[in-house]
Amino acid sequence: MKFKVIFLSLLFLVSQQLVSQEQLYPDHFPLQDIRLKEGIFKHAMDLNIQSLLEYDTDRLLAPFFKTAGLHTDASSFPSWITLDGHVLGHYLSALAIHYAATGNADCKSRMDYVVSELKRCQTAIGNGYIGGVDLAFWNNVKAGNIHAEPFGLNGVWSPWYNIHKAFAGLRDAWAYGRNEDAKEMFLYLCDWGLTIIDPLSESQMETMMICEYGGMNEVYADAYAISGDIKYLNAAKRFSHKVFFDKLSARIDNLDNMHANTQIPKAIGYARVAELDNEATAYTTAAKFFWETVTSNRSLASGANSRDEHFPPASACREYIETRNGPESCNTYNMLRLTSNLFSMNPDAKYADFYERAMMNHTLSTQHPGHGGYVYYTSARPRHYRIYSEPNVSMWCCVGTGMENHGKYGEFIYTHSGDSLYLNLFIASELNWREKGITIEQETLFPDADSSKLIIKTDTPREFTLKVRYPGWVKPGEMSVVCNGVNYAASASPASYITITRTWSNNDAVEIKTPMHVSIEELPNVPEYIAVMYGPVLLGARTGTEHLAGLIADEKRWINYADGPLFPLTEAPIIVGEREEILEKLNNMQAVPGKTLQFTAPDLFILEKDKDLVFEPFFRIHDSRYMMYWLSMTEKEYLKVRDEMERTEYEKITLDERTVDVVAPAEQQPELDHQLQSHASNLGYHMEEGWRDAGSGGFFSYRLRTDEKEELFLMVRYWGNESGSRTFDILIDGKVLVTENIVGKWNKNEFVNVEYPIPANMLTGKSFITVRFQPKANNVAGGVFNLRLLTKKKIDTFELSLLIRNIESKLQKINIGSGVGEYPEKIVGEFETTLNASKALMEDEEATEEDISNEVASLKKAYRNFLAEKTGPPLIHFQAAENNQIIDLTGNNFNAELKNMANTREMGTYQVINLGNANGYVDMSAEAGDALAQMEDFSVSVYYHIRSGVSIVGRGNFLWTFSTRENCSEDTGGYIAYRVNAQRYALSEKGWGNESEALQIGLPATKGKWQHLVYTQTDNIAQIYINGELKAEGKMYCTPSEIGATSYNWLGKSPFPTDAYLRGTLLYDFKVMDRTLKLSEIEELAGEVSRLQYAYDNPAGTSNPSGNSTMAWAENNKIIIHRTQSIETCQVYNVLGVSLFSVDLTDEITEIKTQPGIYIVKTSTGLTQKLIVN
Repeated sequence: MKFKVIFLSLLFLVSQQLVSQEQLYPDHFPLQDIRLKEGIFKHAMDLNIQSLLEYDTDRLLAPFFKTAGLHTDASSFPSWITLDGHVLGHYLSALAIHYAATGNADCKSRMDYVVSELKRCQTAIGNGYIGGVDLAFWNNVKAGNIHAEPFGLNGVWSPWYNIHKAFAGLRDAWAYGRNEDAKEMFLYLCDWGLTIIDPLSESQMETMMICEYGGMNEVYADAYAISGDIKYLNAAKRFSHKVFFDKLSARIDNLDNMHANTQIPKAIGYARVAELDNEATAYTTAAKFFWETVTSNRSLASGANSRDEHFPPASACREYIETRNGPESCNTYNMLRLTSNLFSMNPDAKYADFYERAMMNHTLSTQHPGHGGYVYYTSARPRHYRIYSEPNVSMWCCVGTGMENHGKYGEFIYTHSGDSLYLNLFIASELNWREKGITIEQETLFPDADSSKLIIKTDTPREFTLKVRYPGWVKPGEMSVVCNGVNYAASASPASYITITRTWSNNDAVEIKTPMHVSIEELPNVPEYIAVMYGPVLLGARTGTEHLAGLIADEKRWINYADGPLFPLTEAPIIVGEREEILEKLNNMQAVPGKTLQFTAPDLFILEKDKDLVFEPFFRIHDSRYMMYWLSMTEKEYLKVRDEMERTEYEKITLDERTVDVVAPAEQQPELDHQLQSHASNLGYHMEEGWRDAGSGGFFSYRLRTDEKEELFLMVRYWGNESGSRTFDILIDGKVLVTENIVGKWNKNEFVNVEYPIPANMLTGKSFITVRFQPKANNVAGGVFNLRLLTKKKIDTFELSLLIRNIESKLQKINIGSGVGEYPEKIVGEFETTLNASKALMEDEEATEEDISNEVASLKKAYRNFLAEKTGPPLIHFQAAENNQIIDLTGNNFNAELKNMANTREMGTYQVINLGNANGYVDMSAEAGDALAQMEDFSVSVYYHIRSGVSIVGRGNFLWTFSTRENCSEDTGGYIAYRVNAQRYALSEKGWGNESEALQIGLPATKGKWQHLVYTQTDNIAQIYINGELKAEGKMYCTPSEIGATSYNWLGKSPFPTDAYLRGTLLYDFKVMDRTLKLSEIEELAGEVSRLQYAYDNPAGTSNPSGNSTMAWAENNKIIIHRTQSIETCQVYNVLGVSLFSVDLTDEITEIKTQPGIYIVKTSTGLTQKLIVN
């Protein structure tokens, strides 16, 4: 280490001859030596200079004058006054950076003015300090009086984070702006900082660092690089925050629910320490692992990270899609700096790939290309939007980093190591490599074109090595880097550098081609949401300009949130299909004529309204709602989740619309915005939600806005199974609203939202109220997981509106008419009248919850009865006949056969199928499968009797099967089947291992008695009825039409070769209809069970349980009735119970000619007889 210090001291002496920026970052070219050419990045930089020059420098300096006791007529900016002084440091850095990047004299002049004014402040204070935080606060910290929370130190908002910007501003004024006073002031400020931390123990340091402290470890490492004084490197290491550092250096990801931009600067400091101390290997590990886990596991396709400023756990990443507040711009500012540092240590192409992605897709997009405002949050929520700062008005942390961002586009285009020049980025620019005496021009329109050209300018031939990045997004074998006819990329691989070592002459040129293709990237841990990339470019789409509330922010607080209404996720465009299919469609996108990087892909979307959407680079989308991530599913997958998604969205949006103000405990910005006050208060996370409580003698409170409303409710979110003693008061402006005890109140392991009505006298005339949680003695108040002020709840009409929506969708698909498979026009009209009445109730402001609930039940019943009015006979209908014959009653001549000794037998007047005691079954023919494949809504009806002594436990025992293969396996063969061992209906498109849909009663079927089964499915609702009683109901999304034609269709046999056959079973009247059944039809069919059972118990007699002597039979296409009573009438029904005609039995024998089929004969004296007419 002594050698290291001597070496750096010598380097410090030599560095007087170096450009100051090179002394800090030796592998980077001075920004003064890189000039951007015309293009998107130069436009952003030039526009940013205009914005910077609009700021009132004296107002930014005001807090520094106040702390130094100097007079100023300027006032601080009100929107950031609790972090007063923070933005000035960023502003100073930005002026220096833009001066270096452009030579702009106004930037130089302002930079020098700010440095001179800060020097006045430093001189006036006299101990090296410069900042907007009062000196008395620092003296208290120095004395070891430390109480820290994540964003508060002794009640002050992140003070080290605040003054870190002054440290960095002075450093940059020297490094980029070459202001020597700034360097001396920076080191003097660093010395003052040492006077604060030197008296602190390691334990006190660790406690202090619970509070956000910015990049203090980095600036002290930089002070060491500038001065060579080891005391600064030691200070940098003391600012490592061991709780965080120790985990990362052991390669343990401890980032869940952590404030992202608190942690990223720490990692930058680790990298700087590692660069400057070869023995600090743990710092190298910590910095690299942090970068790896953030970029690989916690970053979006844009390269950005965090939601609501925090890293979500893997299980909570869906919140990226749900929240307004997506990635914070500050995070990417710091991730780019960390990436650059790691590249300096190890020039790996993966760092440059990420740098390009994040810079282009996020950083560039955070500046408005017209007025130059900056973005705080870039929402990933479909169809949300972003808001922009107004120069010299809005003040946020992301305004500060935004000031710097757009002057640094040239910084990483080129780097060097010895005689090697790295071309990292494809940006139109010119490099003056002074050490070599050469100039390199890069001509490119990238990313609007996929080519670049380097031209070497030199007075004399020069030898050096050019390393050109082969981006990871270029396919293998497609990149070309051609110089003098040689393609140096021929044997190179993606995510590497292509090396050209040669002697370069004037006007030598290198032609570079980087073909771009479409790719898909999943949202981390949420694979159903995808982003579309074109090369490194994130493609988005504009979706409208409705309700862009607060598009340009003013000077108030809470204006960095895009708080216009949330649009339902379920109404956002959806990309439908398998991934391979989607990629194929994307690769066939059509370019919009006359537009650059704009494409349409109408076949990609379900809804007609989305087919005109235009994909374009996200960085070009402004002043609009937009799509960044797309829900991507097959249509069937979407149907499975749609209703649940819509219910979730309805509840979230309804809550959002009712919300006047909201606080998320344990999160920095919300608590600061709501002026958190606390004592003896703790915070943490449970089930991925932040909480805050207060112990005995403590409290916590928030200030919430009311919008001057006088009918409000306080919603508090609790955990439903708390323990201990938790009785506490909730007070509003010092008056008790309610005394609550949350122990033993709900006894369930889930969150509970409680709404407390607020009396009008607590709200009248108030724009804000203070809500305070205060425990009773020896109790705890909370935990509180969320706090909202809400307006009155509206009637919940979701179920009714969803039902109406689904019905209207169905009505668009039906055929109206009198033919087979059609719905009678009169019936349709009557049902539409019923539907319109339900719609009217939706609009009735006087409707109650009970009215809505009753209407849902009534409309469901009416809808079911309507669907059952579809005309036509069963499409599959088999009945046993004499002499071991199976009759097809549809008239389609399906050739069903009895197999393996199955037979038919007479049972009273019934003919039934006997599967026997071996492996008997019925082959219903492949033609039956063709009929089934036509069906979407359908019903299956069959009667069965399983002998008491037969075992139906274990695999197999299928009552009926329709299969695409004779022998299905774990992953092959589609089937629809019902088995009796669990009374289970199941469907699969690819074998039993992919049996994604099933509905079951879950118990073995009843044995020893005749049973009637109906399975019916319509509009994704499936039901199982046994003997007319509903036994199971659930969602089923796959239909027979999706399985397709089945060639192997059986009664009594499994689709799996090793399964047991259904033995000892009788079957009667199997039919499949392409519609649902009315409840009355199901009940009518179930009525046959008693007659079947009577016939089974009395096989030699009649099927008439009443014992009436009147008899009926079928003969020669006729129904014949023998009357024994003096006066009788006869009613004849079809098998579905529909009355066909009535006959008076005036003669002893009555013959009725009829068509072949199954008929039910009922007489007025009690005879009920089923007849099969051949």
